[in-house]
Amino acid sequence: MALRELLLEMTLLLVAIGFFLLGHGIPGVAPTDFEPPQRSDDIYRAVTWNVGGPQGEFGHPLQEEDIEHVANVLLELSPDICFLQEVEGRSQVRELVRALGSGWVSETTRQGGDRCIAILASRGRLRRFVLPGTEGRVLGVIHRESDRPSVAAACVHASAFEAEERNLTLGSVVERLLQFTEIPHQILAGDLNLDLDVGKRGDLFTNNQHRDIETYNYIAARFQDAGIGKGATAEPDRRLDYIFFKEGAFEVEAAGPWKKKRSPRMDHSPLIGDFSLLR
Repeated sequence: MALRELLLEMTLLLVAIGFFLLGHGIPGVAPTDFEPPQRSDDIYRAVTWNVGGPQGEFGHPLQEEDIEHVANVLLELSPDICFLQEVEGRSQVRELVRALGSGWVSETTRQGGDRCIAILASRGRLRRFVLPGTEGRVLGVIHRESDRPSVAAACVHASAFEAEERNLTLGSVVERLLQFTEIPHQILAGDLNLDLDVGKRGDLFTNNQHRDIETYNYIAARFQDAGIGKGATAEPDRRLDYIFFKEGAFEVEAAGPWKKKRSPRMDHSPLIGDFSLLR
């Protein structure tokens, strides 16, 4: 019986990989020295960044001594919208917004455990909407700027340990985004904890690889992956952070992880996506 289960598991894995290869190719972690270009006014810039770091089994949230560093990087990038994971709490978000200065707005989840996620915008307004998922790990907003189309955006910090939970959370968030039929400009971003480089089987951080491939395929059938082929976003040589966008509403101008801006206490780099807004 155990052999039959093993053969079934291997068959499902091979089928999932086959569909993945036929549909999208391997979203590997080729080396990159990405440098964000000078941001022009007609570009919509999105940034996602897990600002925590490695420590014990579950890591640590954003450290107080790194708040100024994060603020300086965001001021340098001047993103329209920024998705942060592993923030310690709302008071820390307020401290970060104060460091950024006037014009910045934010929405934050209620704290889940000892950390939360936040969405910041350097201009315009944010209106929060309800997303399914674990408190502190999902956050949705409508970003409105006076001279641009509205953007429906979801930030997710998916489970680091359970592929099934990642599948359910991300599937539900995708379906919720797609309900905004009146807002074609949609983004799904965050630390999705999907590491799909099948060439590094020994390093994969998943308890069900074919389920993670299925999850990626489900998202990629509905959204485009801005960071595909742009390199690793987290240590050690892993691509865990993503910016997905709705095809036909955005055109990618530049994208990639800015590795030079990771502090010594962090294990993720900010992932940047520059877009032209179509329609």
